[in-house]
Amino acid sequence: MSMKKHLILTLLICIICFISLGCIYEHEVYSVELRFAERSPWEHASGRRVWYIVRYLSDDGVSEIYLPADRDSFTLQIPKGLPCVAAAYPLGTNAPLGVCMNPSLQRDCSFELSSRSGAIAASILEYQYEFSDVIEIIDYQDLVDNIWSQTEGRPWATDWGELYFQILFGNEELEINMGKFHAVEVSELQSGFWIADQRGVPVASASQSEGTAYLSLPQGTYNLYNPECSRYTIRIEVAEDGEYESEFISFPVEL
Repeated sequence: MSMKKHLILTLLICIICFISLGCIYEHEVYSVELRFAERSPWEHASGRRVWYIVRYLSDDGVSEIYLPADRDSFTLQIPKGLPCVAAAYPLGTNAPLGVCMNPSLQRDCSFELSSRSGAIAASILEYQYEFSDVIEIIDYQDLVDNIWSQTEGRPWATDWGELYFQILFGNEELEINMGKFHAVEVSELQSGFWIADQRGVPVASASQSEGTAYLSLPQGTYNLYNPECSRYTIRIEVAEDGEYESEFISFPVEL
C-alpha cells in the first residue's frame, strides 16, 4: 500500500472513531421518573383529569412531550451534566407543576412534580439561554426552598428579574422578593367562585347582582375557572406597571 493511501486510510479511521465517540458522549443520559405529587387546581375543582404538555431541559435547549390525562407518571432521558428541570402545563398553557433538581446524582432517579417548583421551572425554561453559563451550577433544591419560604407559599409572585440579576452576579445570599401586587377588576362574569390555575391565588367571588370579581395580583398570566360556568374561562395578563387585560376564553371541553 502506498504511503498516500495509508495516510488516507488512517485519517478515515480517525474520523470514524471521533464520530463514534461523539455519538456515545451525545447519548450519555440518566433516566428520571417523574410522578405527580398533586394535580392542578382546575382538576380538583371539576373532578376530572386533563392532559398536559411537559417541557424540559435537553441538549436541544427545551424539548416537550404530550401527556394524556390518565398518566400519573412518565420517564425523561436527561443528558448527563444538565439539571432535571421540567414543567408540566395543564391543557398546554395553564400554570405548571414542576421539578428542579441538580444533576449531581448522575444516575437513574425519581422525583415529584409539584406547584412548589412549577413557577421556578417555567421561569428557568423561559430564560435558559440567558442563564446558560450558570444553569448547571445553581443549587436548585436550595433555590426552591428559599423561594417557597420567602414568598409564603406563593412562588408565582417572585420578582424573577431581580432574582436572576442576583444569580448572574454570583450573589451567595439570595434575597427573594415578590413583585408588586396590583388591583385587578374583572366584570361581566357569571356568578360564583372563580378558581385560578395558580395555587395560593385567592378564589375570586362574583355575585349574581354585580358579576364582578376583584383580585390583587403581581405581574404575570392568570387563568380563572368557574365550575358552574360552562361557557368560558378568563385569562388575565398583568403588566409590571399594573396595567392589565382580561379576555374570555372558550370553555375547555376537557372540563
